[in-house]
Amino acid sequence: MAEPFPPAGSGGERAGGLRKTELAGLIARTLLDRYPFTDGVLSVDLDDFRADGVLDPGDVLSQLLHSLDVAPDQVQAQYAARCRQYWNRTSDAKLVLLLDNARWASEVVPLLPASVGCGDRHESRSAP
Repeated sequence: MAEPFPPAGSGGERAGGLRKTELAGLIARTLLDRYPFTDGVLSVDLDDFRADGVLDPGDVLSQLLHSLDVAPDQVQAQYAARCRQYWNRTSDAKLVLLLDNARWASEVVPLLPASVGCGDRHESRSAP
């Protein structure tokens, strides 16, 4: 009998330098071996999208859409439309989403896939 899938939204809050990113990658690979995540793994370091400490989730959505084979000229310009585009694209997806360096829940929520068949793992250095 297969082990139950870990709850969506499992996250880690730990000090920097403890190899959380590597652990999250190992968890993702383990999940791929045990569960049918046929659409693979998406991984984003949110610090790569920060300007002066502020994250624009619209920029992250653009990168995620590119990773899902949406051509750059097809990514919606408006944030709400981009969210809908991402959620439509992931509504039937079976994938794992790794979000590294999340600081606040407000950074994570718009990036969660729409499908119940997805798992996410987010890592944070401080409590949101």
